[in-house]
Amino acid sequence: MLPPPCLALAAYLSKTVSENDHHLDEDTVQVFKAVHASAAQFAEASPAAEPDPHVALLPALRQAYAWDRASRPINNTAAMNSFEEEASAAVQSHCWDIAGRIITLPAPHTLAGLGALALALSIQAEEAIGPAGYEEERRHAAAIRAMISVAGVDPLPNWCGFGDEDGADCFSNSRYSAMLDRMGAGSLPAWALAGKSGPDDAPEA
Repeated sequence: MLPPPCLALAAYLSKTVSENDHHLDEDTVQVFKAVHASAAQFAEASPAAEPDPHVALLPALRQAYAWDRASRPINNTAAMNSFEEEASAAVQSHCWDIAGRIITLPAPHTLAGLGALALALSIQAEEAIGPAGYEEERRHAAAIRAMISVAGVDPLPNWCGFGDEDGADCFSNSRYSAMLDRMGAGSLPAWALAGKSGPDDAPEA
């Protein structure tokens, strides 16, 4: 039998998809179905089973996100079409690429894999809830919050939330401003300063 948190997550995702699939975009529906399938596998997973591939990409995701955060002050002040703008954009694209690779992997079958998937999804859904607070946006955020809770992982350092935490606009709320203040002048990794699209030791696709 599934542990109560997994049962709750499975029930939530199943209900959300069955009642609202005509309102949800296809990517969101597929994510919900994949996580629902994962929840149904947790009780059957052997402790000695091979770890999910999501977990192997987690160190790269954490590093990419740390680079992303440090690049934000530079991106905010860079002149249009400048080297600084292009380099900081490359850093942010690299982060999204790693997150996207985790999201497109087969559904995880362990809590560690679910945690890695939840963190990747939290990056793509960061500040996703706009001023209107559409129900689809809130459902998406609620599902990721449930995944984070079930997996027992902490949000990534300097993550700014989904955008509904203090009721402010996307990328203008106090959380984002505070993150920029913590980053100071910002910085770029050596590979971005060298004009590359990613680190030389980036995990292979």
